[in-house]
Amino acid sequence: MTALIIAIIGSNGLWTMIMYLVKRHGQKDPATRLLLGIAHDRLLCLCEKALERGYTSEGEMDDIVQIYDPYTALGGNGTGKQIYERYIKLPIRRQEE
Repeated sequence: MTALIIAIIGSNGLWTMIMYLVKRHGQKDPATRLLLGIAHDRLLCLCEKALERGYTSEGEMDDIVQIYDPYTALGGNGTGKQIYERYIKLPIRRQEE
C-alpha cells in the first residue's frame, strides 16, 4: 500500500486522482482532503528545503509548479501560497554549481 501511495505521489496520477475525486465527491470527501494534505505537505517540504539552501534548480521548480498549480486550483490553503511566493523569488542555479 505504501509503495502505491509513493508511486501515485511521484507521478501525474496524483492530480488525475484528485480531479476525479473532486468531480465525483466534492472537496469534502475524505480521500480528496487526504490527497490535498499530502500535496500540501510535499509543497511545504520542497519549498522549505530550497529556501534553507537559498536557491533552486529548474527541475526542482518544475516539480514544485506541478504540485502548486493543481493544489491551488483545488482550493489549497494560504500557507502553501505564502511559501510558494517566497520560493519563486529564489535564484535558479544548475545542479552541479
